[in-house]
Amino acid sequence: MYSLVLSAALDPRKRRNKEIYMTKRILGAIFAIREPLYLSDIARLLGVPPDDIRVNIDRIHAVVNVPPYNKDGIVSTFHVSFVDFLMTPGRAPENMRITLSAAHHNLADGCLQIMNSDLHFNIAECKTSYLPNSKQMLATISVPLKYSCLHWAHHIEAADNAPSFLAHLENVLMEKFLFWLEVLSVLGMAGLASSIISRMLTAEATVSYSLLYISITEQLMTIDAKHDRKSCYFSV
Repeated sequence: MYSLVLSAALDPRKRRNKEIYMTKRILGAIFAIREPLYLSDIARLLGVPPDDIRVNIDRIHAVVNVPPYNKDGIVSTFHVSFVDFLMTPGRAPENMRITLSAAHHNLADGCLQIMNSDLHFNIAECKTSYLPNSKQMLATISVPLKYSCLHWAHHIEAADNAPSFLAHLENVLMEKFLFWLEVLSVLGMAGLASSIISRMLTAEATVSYSLLYISITEQLMTIDAKHDRKSCYFSV
């Protein structure tokens, strides 16, 4: 049944290579994301217009939940067996198979791009460092940026060719590190910073990047010593 439904979107006799590539890229993202996301948020992570997402997955609406036209909403598969079908060797035709590590690569790239472009000083418009976040009116962090700040390390670790991210990762962490911590603080998740960094920089793909590891570790130790992480301001 799945092969019949998917042929409308993935059959090279019916679709151009570009359309097939985009559909598989979107499906991979839906399978690999760490939490349910709206169509517009997935589009931002993949760096494509929301209409491109809709056009491609509308062709397989029998197996993917698509929000109504002119409305945003969660995009998800109807049944886990559909995911298994596309990812298990020998089940789906080779031209239809989804490689999860490639999907993680796309999402990791999207997370780093969003963090690099969106993170900036006092992103939450914090008025003072002398009051905890709970006693201030803070600006809302967009869902794509929130997702990126929480899950970039997971996607890099699970991606194919993870070392290809090292230069971009260095640029983001060295230039936007404190702004990233600010977002985690606003989300009430600043305590995750050490574990996210440690998980990433001690992984097999990045362990050789010792200078970056040392620099970020020193920053974390300095911040741990100076701040209780209840306020969104960070300075060293």
